[in-house]
Amino acid sequence: MLRVCVDPYTLACPSSSEGMEVFLDYVGSLLELQELNASRRLPVVGSVGAAEILSKTSKYPIWTDLKDIISRYGINDIQPRDIVRIVNTLLTQLLFIEDDSRIRDLLYEGEFCEPFSSISHRRQEYQIEFYRLAVWSHLEDVLCGNKYVLYTRDIPNGVETIRFAATIQHLEHKSGDYVGGLPLQISDRLPFCSNRVPLRKVFGSEIIWVNVDNKAGKMFALKCALEERMVVKGRDAAEAESFLWKAGPQFFKSLETLGFAEDINKARNLLQACVDTIVGDNLRATHALRIGDGAEDPQQFRGEDGAWRRDISHEFHLHYWITPSGPEFASVVMHRDMSIPQ
Repeated sequence: MLRVCVDPYTLACPSSSEGMEVFLDYVGSLLELQELNASRRLPVVGSVGAAEILSKTSKYPIWTDLKDIISRYGINDIQPRDIVRIVNTLLTQLLFIEDDSRIRDLLYEGEFCEPFSSISHRRQEYQIEFYRLAVWSHLEDVLCGNKYVLYTRDIPNGVETIRFAATIQHLEHKSGDYVGGLPLQISDRLPFCSNRVPLRKVFGSEIIWVNVDNKAGKMFALKCALEERMVVKGRDAAEAESFLWKAGPQFFKSLETLGFAEDINKARNLLQACVDTIVGDNLRATHALRIGDGAEDPQQFRGEDGAWRRDISHEFHLHYWITPSGPEFASVVMHRDMSIPQ
């Protein structure tokens, strides 16, 4: 499953000398993490050493830096206590990646990343933790199939993945078993996101879809697919917010029954069909769902809501209601099934 791991550097308040833009980026990252954690769209985890690193680098508690930068730049619409509350919540209430993992003990050396400029401006403590989280995330993916994206901030040039490598010298499972074949050279590309790099740009909506296991996560993946369509159309991704749509009570159950929850090819086709429906594209693939089998039979209605059918493929179809507040996705069905949940 897909998880978001918070890099402790994200929680370190910038000094006033770093400028107002860096501070506003910091605040934006905190607000996005708060919303992501509260929404339960994706599991958000921290690291067990985050508070200690922040304290060691004089970045926790954060009152002094906050008051200094807010006073220096005359910022009136950001209250220090709100920022402190968010940081404290992320430090104390998130599950740690170490607790979420099957790894008990890990020792590595020879780590490096490209481009190094992405983290070279950080203090050594944050660089070391960045590498540790990169190695840990890679091993979790290889050993357990858990995919992590590192949430960080202040990455120059908007890089979306960073290549890293290290040599694993010691690795112990929580079961007590030791992994053989060491030392082991590992190399991978570490995906990350921030309030400047949306998650959809790191993975793509279909990857997110198959790696989340709850309704909120699936809805988030569909929103990402809609944002991708806006970009393809040459529009701002934020315009996706202007479209209204929802999922009916039987929609996600029908997906699981037919394998659309985890099959990436099916997921890609379904997301395309849903987005086409939301924005009104490819109308040739749609027709009204009728009461009977005849071409002249009247369309099914639920009050004022009309029932419609859209092709996902020759074998599968999307059934939905057109309501005054946009489409309501009702179910995914096989070819001969003309039913639609009320």
